[in-house]
Amino acid sequence: MTMFHCPRCQVRLSVVPHTGDFVHQCNSGIKTLDEEDKLIIGPWDDYTGSDYTVRTAQVQWQNLGNKIGGTIGHIRDGAIVKPLSPRGANTLIYRQRQHLQYIENPDNIPSK
Repeated sequence: MTMFHCPRCQVRLSVVPHTGDFVHQCNSGIKTLDEEDKLIIGPWDDYTGSDYTVRTAQVQWQNLGNKIGGTIGHIRDGAIVKPLSPRGANTLIYRQRQHLQYIENPDNIPSK
């Protein structure tokens, strides 16, 4: 057995020698590492499903309310509070999905 850590989530993995390249689903329990942000550029249908119609409805209403309206930050700087993902992306235009880490042949990873 070959033991190593996933480079993204640092979960310890074991594989049989000579298995070749594989895809690891990050599952460290830390949402920031286990998910990724993808820009919404149109309808999609992948392993995470599709909620394009729900997202476009949210984007249509995005400028109607502002939590900091009337404060100096909003008046002087035009600042707008946007909902953010754990990684800091605007959730109105980015979607979150489970991260799949491509890992090259573990036999070629140098041991430390």
